[in-house]
Amino acid sequence: MIKVIADIEESKTKVLSRKRISSELGVLDLMGALNDDIKQAVTKTYFYGKDLKFSVSLFDMEKSEPVALFLGKEFTRIRTASVTFSFLRFINFHAKEALIVGYGYQAYGQAMALSSLGIKRIDVAGRDPIKGGKFSEAIGNDLNVESSYINFGDFRNYKLIVTATSSPTPILKREQINDGVIIAIGSYKREMSEIEPRLMCEAESVIVDSKDQAVTESGEIAGLLDSGCRSMEEVQSLSELFYGRNMRKYSEGSIIIFKSVGMAAEDLATASSIYSRIEESGKHS
Repeated sequence: MIKVIADIEESKTKVLSRKRISSELGVLDLMGALNDDIKQAVTKTYFYGKDLKFSVSLFDMEKSEPVALFLGKEFTRIRTASVTFSFLRFINFHAKEALIVGYGYQAYGQAMALSSLGIKRIDVAGRDPIKGGKFSEAIGNDLNVESSYINFGDFRNYKLIVTATSSPTPILKREQINDGVIIAIGSYKREMSEIEPRLMCEAESVIVDSKDQAVTESGEIAGLLDSGCRSMEEVQSLSELFYGRNMRKYSEGSIIIFKSVGMAAEDLATASSIYSRIEESGKHS
């Protein structure tokens, strides 16, 4: 994951940002990426209609042919979880406990990523105590971590917070936290925002996976720019971070926000990794 994204800085990874085609029945999204070193490319399509369906195709660039096809939401959940895992490991951030705001399928993937990093307690917050309690119980049993549902409100005891909701209005505000790392994965439109502008402005570092997409697809970035407290030049891309330019790592007392809207380079890294494991297991079976 880290290498494929860092390669964007040297144009070894080339990315086609999200393109959208609208109709009366819904919206078709298309994305793509390729990497010259691993000699693989990926295309991703999905349709927002009555339901959300994903299709990811992995291509062998030397053979000019598709080698794998991934269908359904599970791939995107693995992709997003892998990005969170890679980001936290890269900035060398360690926490004994974390909080996930939300309890959907993406939230579960985030819990998997956090437990893989050795976090032993993952609490859950949200507006629905019944759903939140069931989700907390599920990740506790499945991932062998301690977990409790907490009332929505004061999150100052947590230095790692992941927001995974579809809220159209900010749910995380400056007075709710002290310091730490916030990873926001839920919102994917300018009309959606999980983090208020003041908190975005007071963060020491704001990082996005794709600057081009964040400008048009993130309500958090829209609010940040509209406030005038930061320009887009002061926002760091994930490829810049991984490549080592102006590298900003977590320090005690600071706030780091990573806002992810997803990009095709992440899908390429995930698809390539899964395919390599399948190929390897086939050789040894």
